[in-house]
Amino acid sequence: MIGLWLGLGLMAACEEDDPCLPEGRPTLEIGKGTLAFTPMAEEGYTIGLVHGPQGGYHVELAVRTTHLDGSDFAASVFRGFVDGEELAVAYPYLNLRCNEGEGTQEDYGILLIFDAQPEDLHLASVIVEAEAEDVSGQHVTAEGHFIIVDDTL
Repeated sequence: MIGLWLGLGLMAACEEDDPCLPEGRPTLEIGKGTLAFTPMAEEGYTIGLVHGPQGGYHVELAVRTTHLDGSDFAASVFRGFVDGEELAVAYPYLNLRCNEGEGTQEDYGILLIFDAQPEDLHLASVIVEAEAEDVSGQHVTAEGHFIIVDDTL
């Protein structure tokens, strides 16, 4: 009987630190990725510009979070700034998936569509700001920096 209580106590202690559960201080990190999260590295990190099928131009971002309520979609906003001017904004609903191997929640394939032409975006330094709010009202923000590269130019 003591073993059962000890086992249940250890399970509860592990769950308290589980980053996929909403208990704890939430975090948000911006990365890139179509099918998985890839963190943005140091200064000079590049992301390829995608020429979309409907004539627009975008980059594919991803997020990594901890301690948000992933039981439903999280509302978010992403803003992209080039030389202080907002050239992109997106309002995706995040479908946070628990990545137990990394101890995080992730979503990817987030399109940040720019209101500019490729020649104006190629080698542009972008600051992206992101905000997310889960269904329980927890709010978290993050900022990232990257350089756009257009391989067609």
